[in-house]
Amino acid sequence: MADDLDAMAAKLEQLADSLQGGSLRRLNGDVAQQATRDIYAELDADLPGRRFTNWGVVLSVDVQATGDDTTRLIPTPEAPWKVLDVGRSPGSNGRVSWGATRGRGTWQSASDRVAAETPQRVDQQVRDILGRIY
Repeated sequence: MADDLDAMAAKLEQLADSLQGGSLRRLNGDVAQQATRDIYAELDADLPGRRFTNWGVVLSVDVQATGDDTTRLIPTPEAPWKVLDVGRSPGSNGRVSWGATRGRGTWQSASDRVAAETPQRVDQQVRDILGRIY
């Protein structure tokens, strides 16, 4: 009986170690990497090459870990992402005039996809950890 309890205590300790600190950061990084791939898939569907030619910029996603269990995905640079997502109003800066454009909803659809997929990805990561321990 004591051996069973010691074995269970060891497994619980291993589980706790797997869900905190560096192990949790790795889990979070894996999920963030999958989310970044989802965002790039949406971007590539709407803007092959990820380049705003006239602006001279390539769109990307900045990944910032803000804690062991939190990561922010930031559209970079922000202005072209916003134009791609929601469009722009007509205007002029004194030298150049531009017409209105209609956005494609790229960031919004990518965010929706990430929000839908992330819970299953986290669940799978936890199941993998539990499978290794038990």
